[in-house]
Amino acid sequence: MRNTLSLQKQVASAIADQIRIELTPHEQAVLRNVRSVDPEAYEDYLKGRFFFNKRNSNEKAQSYFQQAIEKDPNYPPPYTGLADIYQLSDNPRLAKESVQKALELDNELAEAHNSLAELLYRFNRDWAGAEKEFKRALELDSNYAPAHHWYSMYLAFLGRRQQALAEAQKAYELDPLSPVVGANLAKILLENGQHAKAIDQAKRTLDLEPNSAVTHAVLGMVYEDQKMYADAITEYKTALQLGGSPGEMRGLLGYVYAATGDLGNAEKMIRELKQLWPGHARAALDLAGIYSGLGQKDQALYWLGKASEKEVGDLAVVGQDPHFAALHSDPRFQAFVKKVGAPQ
Repeated sequence: MRNTLSLQKQVASAIADQIRIELTPHEQAVLRNVRSVDPEAYEDYLKGRFFFNKRNSNEKAQSYFQQAIEKDPNYPPPYTGLADIYQLSDNPRLAKESVQKALELDNELAEAHNSLAELLYRFNRDWAGAEKEFKRALELDSNYAPAHHWYSMYLAFLGRRQQALAEAQKAYELDPLSPVVGANLAKILLENGQHAKAIDQAKRTLDLEPNSAVTHAVLGMVYEDQKMYADAITEYKTALQLGGSPGEMRGLLGYVYAATGDLGNAEKMIRELKQLWPGHARAALDLAGIYSGLGQKDQALYWLGKASEKEVGDLAVVGQDPHFAALHSDPRFQAFVKKVGAPQ
C-alpha cells in the first residue's frame, strides 16, 4: 500500500491508453501531480469516512481523521473530514480552518470544495457561493457521491425539489451502501410528497444497516408527516437509542408529544434538552421547535435567538421547517428568518 495513489495513477493511465481515451489537460495534470501517501494515513482516512457516514460515531471518525493527519500532515482529505465533523457539531471556525488547510494543500480536491460549499450555506448563508463550490466539486469529480448528496440538500432547502431529487438519486446510484445517502434520498422523496416511495427507500436502507440512527429518524419524519404519530415516536426513540443526535431526536420527540397532547412527555424532553444546553448548541433549536408545537411563541422565539447566538448551522432552513409552522404568521419570526439569511 506504500504507493497506493501512485498505483492508481498507473492503472488509470494504462486504462486510458488501452481504450484510447484522450485525457483533458486537467486530467493529465491530476495524474502527473499524484503524490505518494502514507498507507496508514490513507487507511485511517477511509475509516474516518466510514464512521462519519454512520452519523452516530463522529467521535471515532474524528479520531481517525486526526490520526491520519498526524501520520501524513500533507495529505489533504483528512482535513475535509474534520471540516465536515466540525460543521455538524456547529463549530464553523474550526470547520473553516480545516477547509482552508485542505485547499492550501490541494486546490483541486473535490472533497475540499464540497466541504467549503457546506460551510458557505450552512453558516455564511452564501447561497450563490455555495452553489458555485458544489459545481466546482462535481466538475473535479462527477462521481463523488457526497457532493451530489450535500448538493441535493442544498437544492431542497431552496425549494428546488426536482433538482434535489435528481441529485439525491445520483448520490444513491454512486453509493447505494451508504446509510446516510440512502436516508437522504428517503427524506428528499418525503419533501417531494412521495410518502410511499420514501418509506420504501428508508426500509431498503435499514435492510442494509438496521442500526442506522439517521435512517430511523427519517422514517419517523415520514410517519409524522402522515400523522402516524405512534410509529413516528417509535422510530425517533430507536434513533435516539442508536446514538442519533441527542438534541435533534429529543426535539422531534417533543414536537410529536406536543402534537398528540402528551404534555408530560413534551415537558420531559424540554427538561432533558435544557440539561444539554449550552454544551450542545443545537439543543436551543430543538427547544424552539417543541415550544412552537406547544403554541408558546415567546419561548420558541427566545430559543431561536439562543440558537442564533451559538451559530447553529441548521438555522439555514428554519424558514421551511414544518415544526415552526405556528410561527410563520408572526412578524417577529419573519424578521428572524430574514436576519439569519434563511430562505422562506
